[in-house]
Amino acid sequence: MGSSLSSRSGKRCILPAVFGGIVIILGLFGCSENPIGVEERQPAVVAQVTAPIHMIGQLPARWNGSVVVYAHGFVPAIVPLAIPSEAAQFGELAMSSGFAFATTSYPENGMCIPEALADIVSLVEEFKAEYPQTQKVFLIGASMGGLVAAQAAERHPETFDGVLALCGVYGNYTVESGYIANFRVIFDYFFPGVLPGDAITVDLATMLQWESVYMPNVQAELSNPANTGKIRQLLAVTKLPVNASDPASVANAIIEVLFMQIFATEDVRLRLGGYPYGNRYVRYSGSDNDRALNAGVQRFSADPVALLAAQRLFGTTGRLQIPLVSMHGTGDNLVPIIQQLLYRTKIFLARKSRLYTGIPVNSYGHCQFQEQQILNGFGLLVSKVTGVLPQLTSTGGDGSVCISCK
Repeated sequence: MGSSLSSRSGKRCILPAVFGGIVIILGLFGCSENPIGVEERQPAVVAQVTAPIHMIGQLPARWNGSVVVYAHGFVPAIVPLAIPSEAAQFGELAMSSGFAFATTSYPENGMCIPEALADIVSLVEEFKAEYPQTQKVFLIGASMGGLVAAQAAERHPETFDGVLALCGVYGNYTVESGYIANFRVIFDYFFPGVLPGDAITVDLATMLQWESVYMPNVQAELSNPANTGKIRQLLAVTKLPVNASDPASVANAIIEVLFMQIFATEDVRLRLGGYPYGNRYVRYSGSDNDRALNAGVQRFSADPVALLAAQRLFGTTGRLQIPLVSMHGTGDNLVPIIQQLLYRTKIFLARKSRLYTGIPVNSYGHCQFQEQQILNGFGLLVSKVTGVLPQLTSTGGDGSVCISCK
């Protein structure tokens, strides 16, 4: 099982057959020589396109002939390429049930949807070249990877047999970008001067100093008892899903949305040739003084070029060609469950409902699923593809799968 694969960069990364809870971190220099058998494909360079890091697991002892491919979520463009840490958990879930496993860093970070999709297809071709006896290919995508997975289900029936899309931006990207930008607009109104830039403009210095300066500043504002009223109004106006009984989770939910706004905004602007957000005619409500709020918030106009580019690069149609199961948390603060509802509507209008199952999951936080919930969703997908409900095995861990860990 350890023979080399031919590729652009001439080497490959190999996952061990059993992860054993090891978190795999491939940093600036790609995969390093280490006891778990991972070899480098090519060094990753910050904020540049390079050869992706492909990881293909050794076949399970009792391989069922199918492979699970994992598409990860958003990683800031300024971060070095790496295999995300949660890939180890998905790999262990897959291989413990007899499935082979493969994943990739993508060739670049940021909102690289077209590039990620092309790379995932290339990864499958690479896997099949190594194991031509492969029978079925199942794609699991989380968060941004959920959008990649949905596009794959619409565009690549020759490559994939079924897709599990978790907490993805598959319904409408401009709705999601508007949700994030609106949150920043309202945050800036109640907490002026805490963050530099605005809802559609973020400079590199802000990103580089997020953890050392700006995130601590936000945390200080949120922990100040004098700001309780402002926080209450911020949540009411933005409709941010939070677990009000857990104050710590409320602060984390706010910071997570601001993190995405800080690190995705400029990347999206560069990819789309502008920013697809406008609030010129939006009337906000839910504050103690909505008249003052609407008079005082910053106003922006959406770039029409960016709106068209967002649909072309980040869009979905609902015209499924293979089975797709989506799972979405009802209290997802970063990608609200409206994305699942919007995608369901697209699928209905495209008359593809027979290929789709949407599962709402009662949870707070972004991509917060229990291992058994993911196994249930994946088992349903496999049964839709093969007609047989598979016997899936839990890894015996703590029960959670940490997709959105920072």
